[in-house]
Amino acid sequence: MRKARSRQPGEGPKARGGDGASLNSAVVVGGDNILVGTEAEYAHIARLCGRQGLDWNLVRQSTFRTGERTYDQIEVRLADGQQRIFYFDITGLLAPHPGRGGS
Repeated sequence: MRKARSRQPGEGPKARGGDGASLNSAVVVGGDNILVGTEAEYAHIARLCGRQGLDWNLVRQSTFRTGERTYDQIEVRLADGQQRIFYFDITGLLAPHPGRGGS
C-alpha cells in the first residue's frame, strides 16, 4: 500500500476571480469543504500581504449572504497599522457535492 503524500504549500484549492477588495471583485473559493476553503482564503491574503502573525494579523472574520451568494469577509491589520478587508465568495463550498452528502 502506498503512503499518501502530504500536500505541499500552494497545492490544494485555488482562489480565483478578483482581488477581493470589494464584493464586486470577490475571490471565488472552491474546494471540497469549508476548512479547505478557509485555507485558500488565508493563502490568498498571504500572497498579497505576507506572513500571518508577522506582516498581518486577523481582526475579524464573518460570513453573510447577499441574494443567492454567500461571502466571507476577512478584515486584517497590516504591520504598518493599515487595515484591509477581503471578500470571498464561498457559495460553491456550501453546495452539496457528490460523495459529500447532502440532498
